[in-house]
Amino acid sequence: MRREDLVMAVLCLATSAVVLVQSVPRYFNDRGSLGSGAYPCYIALLLAICGVSIFTQWFRGNRKTDAPPFFPSGRGGKLLICTAGSMVAHRLATDFLGFGLASLLFMIYLMRLLGNHRWWVTLALSFLFVGLVSYTFREWLYMDLPRGFLGY
Repeated sequence: MRREDLVMAVLCLATSAVVLVQSVPRYFNDRGSLGSGAYPCYIALLLAICGVSIFTQWFRGNRKTDAPPFFPSGRGGKLLICTAGSMVAHRLATDFLGFGLASLLFMIYLMRLLGNHRWWVTLALSFLFVGLVSYTFREWLYMDLPRGFLGY
């Protein structure tokens, strides 16, 4: 039984509880239909099920003690740290640069870091993906994404 499993189960359950407390009051809107809290409620319930499953396996002792380490070492660890850091940088850059430019830079960085693609493939897929996501949110879902100082 690994202590990391218990920590992960507690984190899943705590995160689920926080999301449920925040989203349940918004489950229905003022007209009686599903509101903005419905989707987070479903995700929080799935996360709670995962937490209970991990805790149950930990409690029964079904988890292997000789499993690989929780965090990878070597190149895998560096990739994990770079990916997590780039997600934080993307979130901070979105307010300043806007969703489009920040996401474009984020996608190019991750494709070059994690994949072995040619530059033209990386640029084409990045522009295509960011364009599709931006178009979907702005035109179909009527949600305005952060535009940044350039207005994009």
